[in-house]
Amino acid sequence: MIYLWLTLLSEPLKIEVTNQPAHTSLTAHILEALPTFLWVLFVLAVVLIFRKPLSHFLRNLPGSISKLEIAGLKLEFAQQPQLQLEPGATEFGQLTKEDAASVSYIQPLIQEIKKPPAPHSYITINLGNGHKWLTSRLFIFALMFRQMRGLTCFVFVDNSQGVRDRYLGASSTETVRWALAMRYPWLEDAYVKAYNEVIPPQQPQPTPFIASASGKLEIAPARDLAADLIIRYVEKLRRDIPPNPAPDRQQWTPVKSSKPQPQEEHAVWIDNSRLLEDLGENLWDYYLPDFLDWKTKVSAITNTKEPFIALTAPSGRFISLLERTSVLENLAKKSLG
Repeated sequence: MIYLWLTLLSEPLKIEVTNQPAHTSLTAHILEALPTFLWVLFVLAVVLIFRKPLSHFLRNLPGSISKLEIAGLKLEFAQQPQLQLEPGATEFGQLTKEDAASVSYIQPLIQEIKKPPAPHSYITINLGNGHKWLTSRLFIFALMFRQMRGLTCFVFVDNSQGVRDRYLGASSTETVRWALAMRYPWLEDAYVKAYNEVIPPQQPQPTPFIASASGKLEIAPARDLAADLIIRYVEKLRRDIPPNPAPDRQQWTPVKSSKPQPQEEHAVWIDNSRLLEDLGENLWDYYLPDFLDWKTKVSAITNTKEPFIALTAPSGRFISLLERTSVLENLAKKSLG
């Protein structure tokens, strides 16, 4: 029977319709739809005949699959692309042998934020063992990537519980900026003061300095406003280490400085517990083990309200990020198509 169906479908079907009275038009429409009807019957016959092998295949479908296509129905998990940065750019978050308030130190970061916009990407922020990111650096890092490149999301991981890149959660770059501003108001104050200093004085013919709807600063050959802004921001968070312990000493961290007097920065280290405390409910921590079958993944994505869902290894190591809206839109299109 299968051979007969294949023979019918492989042979071209010729239909000739001559000028007949109007009452024959229904017959013509039926004949035109006949090839599609035969194809549907063939697919149904194949599904009925091979229903047991197909059922076994779907049950054992690998969980790591990102795309499924059967009989013309394609289901695709919309994985967000990760924005890969040069190592020197993320070193801005920690303490190195160089001073963060210098052009050479922030040059890798400046080169990254000058690149084309990447609004639908994310950056992985690795907190390491809790001494890789200061609150002051994460604040301006989120702000600048949002303004300069339109980046919308950070994924936070650490190296704890014997797992490297263990998933902690995700958050929007704008939320990170404002959540830190609420917890540490001096960060926003330092940024506002630095911003007011680097903006050119308004002349009779004002100089344009905003280059995009997200607030991107214009990059001029004569002066790099972004680099100047970051340097001034860091400088405004510095003070000489007082000879006697200050009452607020726990909010300050000793840093490398080009000045002869030892200095400290008005910032603290971010680890897993501080991240949860600072971002609270704004940290999207929903994740799915990547080994789950695709049906379970779809069900979980449909039921959650978080905008981003992480796929993780059994150990909790972060693998990739899914955008819930994109997945649901794709499902809706396939069901309606």
